[in-house]
Amino acid sequence: MSAPGSGCQASSFFQKNMDQYPDDADGLVLRRLEARCVDLSRALKIEFMADAPDELAAGRIAVGLQAQGLIATAEFDPGEPDENGMIDPNDPEIGSSWTVYLERMMVPNYSALVGMQQIIDEVARRYGGKADGWGVLT
Repeated sequence: MSAPGSGCQASSFFQKNMDQYPDDADGLVLRRLEARCVDLSRALKIEFMADAPDELAAGRIAVGLQAQGLIATAEFDPGEPDENGMIDPNDPEIGSSWTVYLERMMVPNYSALVGMQQIIDEVARRYGGKADGWGVLT
């Protein structure tokens, strides 16, 4: 976040920079971060995710990313129960899932973020997975 008194005017700043990033999911996140007065010129802890179809694939994706010098871990999410207290393992929104997480300190430059996701996606697709976005950790 910007330092107090730095003069960040989120709404006017957001309006002036609407066209700075491409009109896609990554550009939208960067615009939202700017609107919250996050200093995108400094390194931030970025978390990238990759979906995996099962435990074996998640482990292989993590190892594949580690082979490229990245720190990656596979984690299981048991899912969220529905209104009846049941977990549907086949529900892509709230069912159980395996995810590979990768954290990296980096300046959130659009090209670098897209490039990192391409690397993750390339490894993940070998094992039936796919890159699933990123976020800033605070």
